[in-house]
Amino acid sequence: MPDRRLDAWKSLDRPEAAPLLHAAAAVAGGITPASVEQLRRSFPEAPATEAIELATARGRASGKFADPSGLMLDRAGLEQATSEVVAAWKAARFGAAPVLDLCCGIGGDAMALARRGPCTVVDRDPVRAWMAGVNAGASVRTESVETTLIDHPLVHLDPARRDEASGRKSWRLEDLVPDLDSIRRILNEAEGGAVKL
Repeated sequence: MPDRRLDAWKSLDRPEAAPLLHAAAAVAGGITPASVEQLRRSFPEAPATEAIELATARGRASGKFADPSGLMLDRAGLEQATSEVVAAWKAARFGAAPVLDLCCGIGGDAMALARRGPCTVVDRDPVRAWMAGVNAGASVRTESVETTLIDHPLVHLDPARRDEASGRKSWRLEDLVPDLDSIRRILNEAEGGAVKL
């Protein structure tokens, strides 16, 4: 069954989406019901909601990324992403060995990891996995990290620390996804790695 959400985002990465994205960037600067409706009327077959989300996230991303203009990201993914500076510092510690970036989100860490060597991104959310793959130029797996095959020598794991329903951040180890036992198993199966906590 096709994933309409993923198809909508993929359509925004095509050259023909440029006029929509330009118009969405103008709307994102001052969103009103009338401006959103005008965008939808001007681009009736296009994913206007996702285009506005992308334009808004790119507009807010300059604090984390030097040039967010070509990144595929949404607001929640941006909020959870590692900044370019921190990701580069961490990636330098991995050497050149292949890395699995687990719970990759939009690929903040994966972009830096892919610059230093082979990187495969893994996320259960197909849109986030796709975004990370595009942003990092990395191989993509859309699956649960609890069941993914640890077939790279190194792993980078950024467990979810947020309740998906409420969006609230949690600081309790019991709330990590994957849970602490899964994290320990993953680290035991890899030759080395890092967990962002």
